[in-house]
Amino acid sequence: MTGADEIVLEAYLAPEDRSYIITACRYPADPRLSFEQFYQQLSNLGFIVYPGKLPAEPCFRIGNIGRLPS
Repeated sequence: MTGADEIVLEAYLAPEDRSYIITACRYPADPRLSFEQFYQQLSNLGFIVYPGKLPAEPCFRIGNIGRLPS
């Protein structure tokens, strides 16, 4: 992958059911995407994502706490 603009993140829950602290996203169905590479690239930029805990569907979680640097 060359950039985040090439993938579309789909939230696991409807907007009215989402938390203000954690957002679960379905793992993109792009075979070119490696979670390890995705994780490392975000980590290098100061963002941390967490593997999902849903056994029936691949997902990951993003913490919504704090302010993103501009």
